[in-house]
Amino acid sequence: MHAIIERTANFVCKQGAQFEIMLKAKQARNSQFDFLRFDHYLNPYYKFIQKAMKEGRYTVLAENRNEEKKSM
Repeated sequence: MHAIIERTANFVCKQGAQFEIMLKAKQARNSQFDFLRFDHYLNPYYKFIQKAMKEGRYTVLAENRNEEKKSM
């Protein structure tokens, strides 16, 4: 779940708020994206990761792991 939240926050940082709105609409029935709802218990965590990325205080760990696997 962390990887999905991390990847989503990264995409939203790069693509903007409109991307998040579109993602909410397209993934409304997908339980893996419930953290995008304001009333979901993981939404504050998602917002925290997103804010940290915007401020440059967070590096994307999931992408780093995938790159390490590809180089092996």
